[in-house]
Amino acid sequence: MILSELLGDAWKEGMTLEEVNDALKDISLPEDRSAEIEKLRKSLTDSNSEAADWKRKFRETQDAEKRKADEEAENVRKLQEELESLRRENTIAGYKNSYLGMGYSEKDAQEVANALADGNVKTVLEIQKRHQETLTEKIRKELLKDTHRPGGGGNEDDGDSAEKANVKLAQEMAKANTEGAKQFESVMSHYLK
Repeated sequence: MILSELLGDAWKEGMTLEEVNDALKDISLPEDRSAEIEKLRKSLTDSNSEAADWKRKFRETQDAEKRKADEEAENVRKLQEELESLRRENTIAGYKNSYLGMGYSEKDAQEVANALADGNVKTVLEIQKRHQETLTEKIRKELLKDTHRPGGGGNEDDGDSAEKANVKLAQEMAKANTEGAKQFESVMSHYLK
């Protein structure tokens, strides 16, 4: 402590040792409070330590809650992905069955179903065109196979019955083709909604 602060108003510049001693007689020195200060320091340290413990516990609780929330969010995300996957598989299976019912090959029905699920209309139309060409060729071959050669002996019953059979076959195939086109139109209208 500086002497001028200790003497306060009694301080004068250039004081002699005797004047300082006289001035000090009237002044009482502050009491030693180091024990009290130490007690307060210890109390403050304990309080800070307790606060740090509570803060750590709070963070751990908060971290546990955050971990739990993150885990729940991850589970929800996985369930949503699984649901979307199942919906896609169900949609593809429905499309495939419809196309198999229209006479498409297993391979073509699967390709069309996947293309529809992916929104690839170009592939759907290409496969439909290929199917129509195959169906037309099949009808042509069936008609030629069942066509009888005209008899040379004037037996008209052979020609009439063969012609009727061909007409009947052509009508059945046309009906099947029409049903296939209706199913395709139904599938496409469902898809393009």
